[in-house]
Amino acid sequence: MQNNFALNESASLGSFTEESQIFEDGVLEYFDRFLRARTLQLTCIDTGGDDYLFVVHKIENFQAVKKQIKSIGWDVSEI
Repeated sequence: MQNNFALNESASLGSFTEESQIFEDGVLEYFDRFLRARTLQLTCIDTGGDDYLFVVHKIENFQAVKKQIKSIGWDVSEI
């Protein structure tokens, strides 16, 4: 985050722990809110597999990111 977006602060864990799973209710939304408050967002990439793949980018670039990811055959969704 620091190298790509000059973001020096880390998101706190809030009500989550280091053992919390990514698919638990509210985990992705919590970190997406942290990013959006800093003009960034978390976008989920659907590869059709049994995996979790995300990209962090500037909010204003969502359509361009979506277009590039779709060009390799994957779909995306906002958190």
